[in-house]
Amino acid sequence: MKTLTRRAALFAATMTFFIATPSITPAFAAPVEIDTIQLDVDSSPVGIVFSPNGKKAYIVREDDTISVVNVATNTVTSSISLPENSEPYAIALSPNGKKAYTANHGDDSVSVITLSNGFIDTIVLPDDCEPYGIAVSPNGKKVYVANDGDDTVSVITAATRAVTSIELPDGARPESVAFSPNGKKAYVANYGNDTVSVITVASNAVSTIEMTDGSGPTSLALSPNGKKIYVANYSNHTVSIVDVATGSLATIALSVGSRPGAIAVSPNGKKVLVANPGNDTVSQIVVASRSVSTLSLASGTNPYSVAFAPNGKKAYVGNNDNDTVSVIK
Repeated sequence: MKTLTRRAALFAATMTFFIATPSITPAFAAPVEIDTIQLDVDSSPVGIVFSPNGKKAYIVREDDTISVVNVATNTVTSSISLPENSEPYAIALSPNGKKAYTANHGDDSVSVITLSNGFIDTIVLPDDCEPYGIAVSPNGKKVYVANDGDDTVSVITAATRAVTSIELPDGARPESVAFSPNGKKAYVANYGNDTVSVITVASNAVSTIEMTDGSGPTSLALSPNGKKIYVANYSNHTVSIVDVATGSLATIALSVGSRPGAIAVSPNGKKVLVANPGNDTVSQIVVASRSVSTLSLASGTNPYSVAFAPNGKKAYVGNNDNDTVSVIK
């Protein structure tokens, strides 16, 4: 699908030291698929977010649609149509769950959806910025958009819809953004130059965490306490763990060919799930032991997004190529 083929395979011949996966029995059972949600043909789900109360999930699709899912029954109850040719790549909710924001790669915009009535407003971003990732600050006042096309992060003031830009280094190709739990920092995964940018929200100052050469960081998520950043590295099939306080970097190797494309941390911080479009699997990392177990999905699913329900009892995985959502626990 379009999402996967946009990425060039950045294989660099590098010397990398990995943490070996411990050969011990995991503290948690391996993930299992307990249900499948069928979406429309050629809908291509690319992003997932749960409502704060966990009763609904919103699945954004490349066909300019958001599917609304009843989480208790794992069924689609309604849909929201976005502007034609918007081609959304990511979705985020306001902390109170009243607004949804989509990063629209196709027309360089952000859609703002009032979920109570389906009203949609459009925020226009710079031409050819190619929005890829989106996040809302914990206080709901700012929306950050990672723009893969022009190496910037757009900063949207939620109340006024005003837009400013933070410049990243040329060739950074930012693809994912996430806030720290206290909202003071934002972290950006830069696929193009193998870095994570650290943005101080109050000043827009940017510092850099260097990742492994040729790693291709494409998605990141923070632990609930904000002390660790987990980074999915598409090009070298690994997950990096960054210690926020010290900047130290540890790496967990996944199976060769996995191409990790999305990552999520459980609400209690004990597990990490990684969606691997390269080999149609979901990896589970147990944080305490760093042991890895793997769930194999149907061939050709191309899992490209993952999110935990707020209670941590289930997770949704969006399968870009076969238009389904896998429900796992």
